Amino acid sequence: MILETIPVAVTDPYLVFITENKKERTATAGIYKKLKLTERVKVMNSGRELLTYLENVNPELLPSLIVLDFDMSQINQAANLLLLKENVRYKNIPILIYSDSMNYHEEKDWLKMGATFCRRKRKTKEGIQQSLIEFISLADILHEELIR
Repeated sequence: MILETIPVAVTDPYLVFITENKKERTATAGIYKKLKLTERVKVMNSGRELLTYLENVNPELLPSLIVLDFDMSQINQAANLLLLKENVRYKNIPILIYSDSMNYHEEKDWLKMGATFCRRKRKTKEGIQQSLIEFISLADILHEELIR
């Protein structure tokens, strides 16, 4: 008897973290490595890199969450958010804006533009690590909601 195998694109939920700040990219990657979660996070340096990645990845393997650093250049980030929300292929991927300088009015504007969540950066190493763990948990929750 020959068993048929059905290709299934089941993967652990993952997130993409985008920041132009090299020091922050290195620190973020280091924290996820320390936590043994590197396979659950892709750290990128620009919206252009993100868009190229999203265009080329299997549609069944899109990330569960995109985290955009608010402290990227405003025009670049606003353009990225709009491009993400206008593209049929990935307009439903939740986007979290991550910032240490966003005020209430800016947060409202980002949510109106299509961001799903806004979070303020914590100042301590432990706080940053806790935020990054929370992002993985959020990706898990969002992934579970998606497959229901």
